[in-house]
Amino acid sequence: MQYHFYENIYGDLASLLSTVLKDNSYLELAMLTGIQRVAKENIFSKLNNPVICTIADKKYSQYFRFTEDETKELLEYYGLELNEKVKDMYDGYHIGNTDIYNPWSILNYAENQEIDTYWINTSSNIMIKNADISFNKGFESLLEREYLDTSVNMKTSFYEESQTSTLWGLFVNAGYLTILKPLLVKTWRF
Repeated sequence: MQYHFYENIYGDLASLLSTVLKDNSYLELAMLTGIQRVAKENIFSKLNNPVICTIADKKYSQYFRFTEDETKELLEYYGLELNEKVKDMYDGYHIGNTDIYNPWSILNYAENQEIDTYWINTSSNIMIKNADISFNKGFESLLEREYLDTSVNMKTSFYEESQTSTLWGLFVNAGYLTILKPLLVKTWRF
């Protein structure tokens, strides 16, 4: 989206997903991971009916995390200690009902043996720069109060629906924000 690559490679990605995941008779199960939903997962796409799990789901939370015990064990292996400085810097992520440590940062800290903001250059902030006024006001409020009551939509891709609620959903799925209370979900009945 930032440099319009998505529009240029959408067809190739759709074809790849179809060939590898949908039309592959040699494949029984597959798993894709990332912070953004697979876009256009519907009956008219090259990939339909995937099971989508967000960071709020409890079902697979045990597989995508570093708990405090795992973090402590990993750091001890590298001759490091899980102290308050490390906790303050890398704790605070939440998947499902599990509190976790930032895996990217913990692994980099173990490798470099230096506390640093390892996540700082892992993404661009172009979406924030181009966000609407309600997101910007909410973001300012979040920085001031350290919490925000807002609508979060993790049921669609931000690239498909560029709305404030889907941008908050992207931030939650990326691990930058933690949901403190259950999401309100609107159910459509047919």
